[in-house]
Amino acid sequence: MPLRRAALALPLLLACSAPPTPTGQDAAAKAEAPADVPAKPEREILKRRALKTDPPEQLVGKDLPPPPTLATTSLTSKASGTLALPDGIGVVLPHVALQLEQGLLIAGQAFVEYDPQIRSAAIWQYQGFVPTSGEPRVSRGESGSIRAGMLDGQGGAVLVGSLGVGMSAHVWAAKLAGDGSLVDELALANPGFSDALAIVGGGPAGELAVVAGFADTMAWIVAIDETGRMRWKPQITIEGGGYPQVRALARLDDQALLGVGTLAEKAGSAWSVRMASDGGTVEHAKLDPLDASALEIDSNRGMLALADRGAPGLVGLGLAKRGLVQDHDQVFAVGFDRTGKVTWTRAIEQVRATQVRGAIGWQGAALFVLEVPVGEGKALALLRIAGSANAEPEIRVEQIAKTEGLRSAGFIQGTATPELLVVS
Repeated sequence: MPLRRAALALPLLLACSAPPTPTGQDAAAKAEAPADVPAKPEREILKRRALKTDPPEQLVGKDLPPPPTLATTSLTSKASGTLALPDGIGVVLPHVALQLEQGLLIAGQAFVEYDPQIRSAAIWQYQGFVPTSGEPRVSRGESGSIRAGMLDGQGGAVLVGSLGVGMSAHVWAAKLAGDGSLVDELALANPGFSDALAIVGGGPAGELAVVAGFADTMAWIVAIDETGRMRWKPQITIEGGGYPQVRALARLDDQALLGVGTLAEKAGSAWSVRMASDGGTVEHAKLDPLDASALEIDSNRGMLALADRGAPGLVGLGLAKRGLVQDHDQVFAVGFDRTGKVTWTRAIEQVRATQVRGAIGWQGAALFVLEVPVGEGKALALLRIAGSANAEPEIRVEQIAKTEGLRSAGFIQGTATPELLVVS
């Protein structure tokens, strides 16, 4: 699995330069080429192909605007190398990259083969580690997914996701040391069918993190200590039902929390929730009261990422659809002040996207990595949203050169300046 670290030394976007390349990254370039993927059992291939059928016409988004042609920008390559794929694995989808004390950790999902239109029954947790000295290593973990992670402030990390697939999946978390090795799997209480999609630290003393996602038909948010034991869990009641999920978390002033995500109704609604640092005061709202229809944001909406810009506030980024199935989606953004209140909402017509791959706040701006349609394929793009908390946002989006067909784990946590991890 070839991988590349790219530093955001962009005169047009950011007046920052790339830090020196760690000497140990050269080890990645010496790793063996990806192993040949063993032949799949014939019955598995037939079963998976049989599941790929055209969706009902009423679910398909129609009359989509064509994707705009984007200006192109180049990133400064900081380091590159190759990680061998685990035995029996053909595709890795990275979801998180963290710079630990002794090297770079990459985590996500591993598949025998991958097709976004097919719900695979064979998914494993994936971890790859590129040490500052020594040889890279990779592992295929238990059946399940790694969705998010954070640095623990001690050189290591905490990863979250799920064990199992389908309706048997349940939340999972683990602590890793600075060398990427497992310290302990945290004893999260099993809420049944569930998945942990986001994590944030920076809480009161005795709190390791707040983890969020969904459990069955409800939003799932829980604060945990160093062992994974629950410290608090807020009660969230949604009028009229719905199936809420929290997809991203951030800290507000006074260690309060802001979460954004989706609320499934007749069509999806973008949804946010804010709460005190002890989970005691909870407020939540849909995007609809902001008159999103008047802003010409398509009806099936979900917020997927959050970037903290500091004093100017936070920006949530989402995708909106006209149907449940379509080739590319509308992009929209929501501005929040430091208390978590919405200050503005915008449809971003300069770009169409298929995925949001990462988010970070940098020098008063929100930066997002998007997967965008390009011809018959896809590439990566950088979206920058700047401006003061209550002013008209300044929006700029550019395609990243030479990223056609590549994937990204988003921004690497723990670097001095923003860096992307790009893999093929």
